[in-house]
Amino acid sequence: MGKTVGIVQARIGSTRLPGKVLLPLGDRCVLQWVLDRLARAERLDQIVVATSLKADDDAIAECCDRWGIGCFRGSENDLLDRFVSTARAFDADLVVRVNADNPLVDPHYVDELVSDTLQSGADYESFQLGTGRHVMLTALSFFAETATRQCLERADEVIIDQFEREHVTLGIYKRSSMFKVRFLSVPSFCNKPYVRFTLDTQADLELLREVFATLGDKAESAEALNVMQLLEEHPQWRNIMIEQSSLNPKSSKK
Repeated sequence: MGKTVGIVQARIGSTRLPGKVLLPLGDRCVLQWVLDRLARAERLDQIVVATSLKADDDAIAECCDRWGIGCFRGSENDLLDRFVSTARAFDADLVVRVNADNPLVDPHYVDELVSDTLQSGADYESFQLGTGRHVMLTALSFFAETATRQCLERADEVIIDQFEREHVTLGIYKRSSMFKVRFLSVPSFCNKPYVRFTLDTQADLELLREVFATLGDKAESAEALNVMQLLEEHPQWRNIMIEQSSLNPKSSKK
């Protein structure tokens, strides 16, 4: 297909946990974990960050410059426009969208997703739970989604609803008659609605710090299966997740 680019969606603003993507998590910040774990994926030709033009997000752009990571700055609220513009700026043919508050994104499933998208010829592809719930609307944290640049550009032309544009791909997979949409099933070991490894609140941060401390020097290479095995060994984490999920349902706005 051409060039496959992982685009990490990041911003400083967050109502519940301001500046969360640059908060320390173990020996690096949250965004660094996302980028370093993604760098282990074999099917990505480049990894870049898409942030906004707001002054607050200067800090993200400065970090990217320091780390040698490409960064595009675009609309704060029109995320679809930001992604289309980022894809064009970095000459992406296939985009892998990742949220910056998912420090446990699994490169294995990123590779699986890219390979399947290229083989299937899908315009858009991601994972879903056994219930049919889209994984990007959950707090699982391990997974991503793909969309061809052509698909994003077509969506940019036809989607005018601001809520759909704010949520980037929502208007794409809702229009399966217009786009070739495909979903893979999440592996059974993490097909559990209460699992929450995202970062949205202070309680999430404290839990993730425990998880990363427990993983130790394996934190960068740990796969979803390893993390889920740890969850089974620490039932107190499950209780925290259930409480957080009931209080703070996952929002896909970044």
